[in-house]
Amino acid sequence: MASILAEEKMVFGVAGRLVGFSELRSWFAPYHGLWTAVHEVMTKKRAWADCPLSSIDAGEVAELLRGWSGTTKRLQRELADSGPAARVLHVLNQDVADLTVQLPLIEVLCNPALRPRHWKEVQEIINSVTAQEEMTLGQLKRLEVHHCLEQLAEVSEGAKRESRLEKMLTKMQQEWDS
Repeated sequence: MASILAEEKMVFGVAGRLVGFSELRSWFAPYHGLWTAVHEVMTKKRAWADCPLSSIDAGEVAELLRGWSGTTKRLQRELADSGPAARVLHVLNQDVADLTVQLPLIEVLCNPALRPRHWKEVQEIINSVTAQEEMTLGQLKRLEVHHCLEQLAEVSEGAKRESRLEKMLTKMQQEWDS
């Protein structure tokens, strides 16, 4: 900022009147951070609720949730005394907490190793006939499948083990063929 004021003085002979701009920018930064975080969370939350589970990257969800949790903690310190912004932040915290509760389910059911044979087991467990390509996070939330998480995790882990074995067998086959 100082360099801009020095350039203005050099070019125009007087410095601009933006002397308090950096203080204003510092005051506004938490509000901008809040706005940005709300936009990101709401956009992703809507997208994840309506897209097929197979298109959700559980690692990306976990990473974003960690970032949003840190952002909300920082904003709580910075916006503690700002009435309307604090209320918006409270709603944002609830949304992040809701997604955090859903994360284990996302990690289990967005497993790329799940094959149609595994999905049949999942359908039996959650008592649904929805195809794997059509199941969304919003549907899972409405089905209230959190009580089945352990059973679903077993199916998902089995799928991961099978996938590893298939890859090892494929690698062996390729070595034998060459």
